[in-house]
Amino acid sequence: MLRGRLAKVAAVAVVVAGVLSINAGLILSGSSTTLATMWAPVADRPAAGPATGSAAAAATEPSEDGVQRVVVTVSDTGYSPAVVRVKAGVPTELTFRTNGTQGCTRSLVVPSLKVGRQLPATGDTTLDLGELGPGRLRYTCGMGMYSGTVEAT
Repeated sequence: MLRGRLAKVAAVAVVVAGVLSINAGLILSGSSTTLATMWAPVADRPAAGPATGSAAAAATEPSEDGVQRVVVTVSDTGYSPAVVRVKAGVPTELTFRTNGTQGCTRSLVVPSLKVGRQLPATGDTTLDLGELGPGRLRYTCGMGMYSGTVEAT
């Protein structure tokens, strides 16, 4: 009796692990179809991915030299703020700030730009994004578990 139930539990665990692995691959490849995007219409909310720090979107303004500079704090459990709003067509720099960070969030991937960086445990790493067109630029950890978005409007 226990053996039969254990086999069913193991089968469910294997299926769940497979679905999560496929989802991580979709996220890392920059696919617009992920579990979060498929679930959003059902949950009646925008697809933001896993909880990745502050839910509030941060907006930025260009500095005196005309460059938008955004700082994202990287922790072991995500990126904060998780959503950053910038002006499209304006040069943009995105700085990832770590402070004793040890998680997979240190392995940063920007799929649409084909950028991958290993962030230091403590320090700043700046990506020059150039002039972004209108739309969303997603970045994620190396495992596809945690993500963030730059929204250019």
